[in-house]
Amino acid sequence: MDPDFPVPEALHYIESSLFGGTREIRVENGSLTCTSGQSSEGGPSERGVAPPPGTWLRLWDLLEELDAWHWAGYYGNLTVVDGVSWSLDISWKGRQLSAAGYHSWPGKDREFARLMTLLRRLAQGEHEGWVAGKAQLV
Repeated sequence: MDPDFPVPEALHYIESSLFGGTREIRVENGSLTCTSGQSSEGGPSERGVAPPPGTWLRLWDLLEELDAWHWAGYYGNLTVVDGVSWSLDISWKGRQLSAAGYHSWPGKDREFARLMTLLRRLAQGEHEGWVAGKAQLV
């Protein structure tokens, strides 16, 4: 894996649900940051991670594998009143991804869940083992 693979110019994911609260994942200064829930001080809990070498290439490969660059702009399920709303925006190597939804996700066979699991694990510092290969993410 190429440790010099470029960091995304922009990456921002946010999800919110009635009972699950809000979670936000973003790239800041080459690091992933995850903000979610409440800390012991009462505010949001935030954690930054400096990803290990190979991280960005692995993320790029997964986006390519999922053909995420061609996802639709919106996925909605208006039959659910207490679902999850989400949005994902990525600018990287001349490509743009902007998608959002309400209790509906792109892809098939849990493709979106694979991407979100990877981002969440990274932002929480749980990247052991998956960078070197295609680890089972879900």
